[in-house]
Amino acid sequence: MSVTKKKVAVIIDYILRNVYFEWHFELIDKNKVELHYILLNPNEESEFKDFLNLNNAKFIDIRHKTKKDIPNSIIQIIKYLKNNKIDIVETHFHQANLLGIPAALLSGVSKRIIMRRNSTFNIKYHPKGVVLDKILGKLSTDVIAISPVVVDVLKKIDKIPASKIHYISHGFKPEQFEGISEERVRAIKEKYGLKSKFPVVGVISRFIDWKGVEYIIDAFNKLKNNFHNAHLLLANAGGPDEIKIKQQLTILPENSYTEVYYENDIFALYQTFDVFVHVPIDPQVEAFGRTYIEALLSKIPSIFTISAIAHVFIENKRNALVVDYKSSDDIYNALMKILQDERLKNKLILQGYKDALQFSVVKQMKALEKLYLSN
Repeated sequence: MSVTKKKVAVIIDYILRNVYFEWHFELIDKNKVELHYILLNPNEESEFKDFLNLNNAKFIDIRHKTKKDIPNSIIQIIKYLKNNKIDIVETHFHQANLLGIPAALLSGVSKRIIMRRNSTFNIKYHPKGVVLDKILGKLSTDVIAISPVVVDVLKKIDKIPASKIHYISHGFKPEQFEGISEERVRAIKEKYGLKSKFPVVGVISRFIDWKGVEYIIDAFNKLKNNFHNAHLLLANAGGPDEIKIKQQLTILPENSYTEVYYENDIFALYQTFDVFVHVPIDPQVEAFGRTYIEALLSKIPSIFTISAIAHVFIENKRNALVVDYKSSDDIYNALMKILQDERLKNKLILQGYKDALQFSVVKQMKALEKLYLSN
């Protein structure tokens, strides 16, 4: 007896590369689900598009650059959904949500899933976005919350019925963080001038004030007094507060920091860090925080504030050092502890890795499949 597959169209706002979507394509059961992808890209080329071509995936690449493109993009989405008789639409990121959910509704798609990737960000920074979040939540049949913090916001702020909310945490492939060749790590070190640097303090955060990057820079400036060859690597070094952060970086010697806008081999990049720091400025502003888990799976001793998914599993002195919000002094002291206490460092590495293993991409994809196949 043949089983009718569910046709799922995943609509994605502009990305260069995101391993989550590669894992999604690889792990969703093709015997039960027929996957389609709708890309909203301002440029013709992207690594994810290359990935889809290489794997003979079903997709459409819509050239979407400005607000003027919205009507044409919606029309193209509707045509694709109708022509391919799509059963389910799942949207990711702002433009995909904004265009994809209404297009799915107009196309008669009965199951409309939105992955909610923000928590209190719009409440603090874009009040108009709160209204949009509520509207899109009502137009959707299901909302995926990626952390308990997001579940809380959906219930209390957006007033989304609990029956529509599905807590599905991001998942990871531990094996992709292991066995990184010396050649790959050496290439990254040479690329960014890290060969003779110690300690390398790693940060993977956009330049936006709620990420707390300014406090890391201040802490690193103090660290330089103790470790003259220390180096600060700032990855994802772009964002709305770029001018402010770049101005603050002028307090550091030019050869003591590196800004990296985009690095494809993120797994090797982590291996160049001696310490990792991620310090959002309050408990809820981060929706998930992939770097919490990526750093621990990479076996890098880490310093965190408690936000987003960290509420679920991060414990001070067990699997990371926890610092107070907006505290350069706390970050500096934590850096010194890790760099001076080998026993503590090794304990954090071992336990951090063990605790991060609970975030399985296989478990995530099984939960998604269950949602796709439910009535």
